[in-house]
Amino acid sequence: MQIGATPGQRFDRATTGEAYNPESRMHDPRDIKIVKGWNMRNMDSPETLAHVVGLEESIIAAGGVKEPIHVKYDKVTGVRTLVKGQCRLTACLNLRSRGVKLAGEDVMIPCVRVEGDEATLTAENILSNGGLALTQWEAGEGYRRLCGWGWSPEKIAAYIGKPKRYVTDCIALSNVSVDAKALLSAGQVTPGAVLHAVKEHGPDAAADVLKEAVAAQPKPKAPAQASIPGTAKPVKTKPVARPKKLSSREEALKAVTPAKKEAAQVVAPDEEQFSKLVSLAIELARAILADNVVYEEQVKIATNVLHAAGLKQ
Repeated sequence: MQIGATPGQRFDRATTGEAYNPESRMHDPRDIKIVKGWNMRNMDSPETLAHVVGLEESIIAAGGVKEPIHVKYDKVTGVRTLVKGQCRLTACLNLRSRGVKLAGEDVMIPCVRVEGDEATLTAENILSNGGLALTQWEAGEGYRRLCGWGWSPEKIAAYIGKPKRYVTDCIALSNVSVDAKALLSAGQVTPGAVLHAVKEHGPDAAADVLKEAVAAQPKPKAPAQASIPGTAKPVKTKPVARPKKLSSREEALKAVTPAKKEAAQVVAPDEEQFSKLVSLAIELARAILADNVVYEEQVKIATNVLHAAGLKQ
């Protein structure tokens, strides 16, 4: 593919006598011919429309279009036909229709002349869509055209640097119904789901099966928000922190804590109950201690035992 004009072509003239020097001239965007169906991109998709709006803002901020569009030039008729850059051209047309001026002048667009057969220009157009990448089904439309011009899937894959499977999947997606493509564009289904539905149910029934699957999916509930009294403004609440995962040691301590609390809640015995407990402890001490231990020492030991158990008087 040849970009620009060679020295011998630089001053070619159409039958109208108009010289064409695309490297240096700015053109009225309304003079560029758009061939219907040439561009694989869906110009009506939400993503494309948003992209064009962004380009309009960028053109205004930059004071004009900086990257030229590609056109084919007919030296006989002087017609310039768009090859690449429809989003930029559409943005300029929209600005023109709104009467936007840049530095006091009407919006113009730079053009670069390209030459080559339709297959080569199509392949270059697919490969160079960097501003807003083509979807798989949009690229598949271009690959399908290339196959019609004699390109094999292997040749296409080698040219774009992708696996052959990617090319064949894109071509298959380009052949699905308009409804299935609408689901793809809306992000409601994945390309893999569409291809599976087509394989299992056929191209005609696939869209209905996918719609039923989308309708059956539970819709996510919006989180409830409180409102400030007397207003409709929601109160921003802090997200609830997740409970910290405890270590094995912390889990063991946590299990022991309730037992300690219960022990702390034991009611202290009155004087009579404490005397009975001391007597029982003395009997226990007698059974354990030697016979030569005096009674007072037995009482002292028994009392200490009771105190150690948390029973104090």
